[in-house]
Amino acid sequence: MQRITFFVLTTAMIILATGCGKESLPVVEVTGRVLYQGKPLEGAAVLFYAETDQRSCSGTTDANGVYNIYTAGTDTNGAMPGNYRVAIKKVVNINASEKKEEATPYNPAKPTNSRPPVLKNLLPEKWGDPEQSGFSAQVVKGKNTFDFELE
Repeated sequence: MQRITFFVLTTAMIILATGCGKESLPVVEVTGRVLYQGKPLEGAAVLFYAETDQRSCSGTTDANGVYNIYTAGTDTNGAMPGNYRVAIKKVVNINASEKKEEATPYNPAKPTNSRPPVLKNLLPEKWGDPEQSGFSAQVVKGKNTFDFELE
């Protein structure tokens, strides 16, 4: 649980560190699809961690498991060319006041109540760790598509 909280806070700090103003960076289109046990995975965060000087970036999967990557602080969608380690998480806010687990997607910008969120990653932890996931992406000029299958 502490690892998930640490991850969310670290991600928020990265986004804040990149600045709130829009910049014109050399980003290219990056999209793909995530399948979990052969089915589209909805509501998962696809996180690209930069291995060199480019900015880290992320996207969220839709009902078809499709994601588009966005780089914080840019005026266009996409990622800067370069090598990335990739992590995939599906973090939900568990309503701690209910006896049953009622999961809702967690969005730190829109808290659901005044209590701190109780976060849970619904996927195996290895996929949420860019060092252990085994996923990587080499973004090049032009359109890039990276599909990930989680078994």
